[in-house]
Amino acid sequence: MKLPKPDIPDIIKKVWRYGEITLIIISALVLVGWTISPVKNWLVRNGIFDQSTIYDIVALTTVLLISIISELKNAIKELSKKLDKFNRESNSQIIENGILQVYPNLNSILASIDNKREKTLDVIGLTLYSAWPQIQAWLFSVHPHDWKIRLYILDSDYIKENSMTIPSKWIKEAESAKDQIEYFIEEKKDLLANIATELTLKPYSNLPAIHGFKIGDGSLYISFSHWSEKNLVDDPHYFYEYFHCEDKTTRAKAYRNLFDNWTTYYTN
Repeated sequence: MKLPKPDIPDIIKKVWRYGEITLIIISALVLVGWTISPVKNWLVRNGIFDQSTIYDIVALTTVLLISIISELKNAIKELSKKLDKFNRESNSQIIENGILQVYPNLNSILASIDNKREKTLDVIGLTLYSAWPQIQAWLFSVHPHDWKIRLYILDSDYIKENSMTIPSKWIKEAESAKDQIEYFIEEKKDLLANIATELTLKPYSNLPAIHGFKIGDGSLYISFSHWSEKNLVDDPHYFYEYFHCEDKTTRAKAYRNLFDNWTTYYTN
């Protein structure tokens, strides 16, 4: 087995840093001891330290502290640069009023997609009580061709089993949406075949962490679950964050990867 090569400069830096800290601790103990008369007298009597030595220790401690402060400043600068890189030029937009403010712009984005490879729509829903009517209306009115639409819905049995954390009213919402979607897939299979569009529904059984919409061109609406005052997962009326398809920043890529991570988990 080939062992990784040690990073010598990094090892030297760590040894030097630990040495600095050790010297500062020892110096601090000596200086504290020097203020205690019996200890001071013993040190002088045995020729271990005298007043000039204490001056040297104070000078050394000062230099070491300045060095450590300088290293901390440099570390803070590096962290600041990484944070700036993470957020730099991000075109993300906070949509404060929740899901109902998402749909108008989402429909415009769906209508603008021409590239067949980008015609995918992933929807991580809670109960899909508001998302499904929007998607159904889009399918009926526009008859979009060559799309792959993957819907993820919270399993109603899971809601029942976790009524201490998830509102019980979501049971009927999830069951109703699931029945409607499955009915649509079966009854409108000819329509879906004619427009070469694939519609799938996948229930999931875990506490809903994120929800939102991701289109194949990279456009992303993402939100996170909140807790209500009753200590239940709250209705999705909180902010969404929108990332434009052309947003290639580290932040945008990180959120797209996060969304894909959950859809992959649900699919597998």
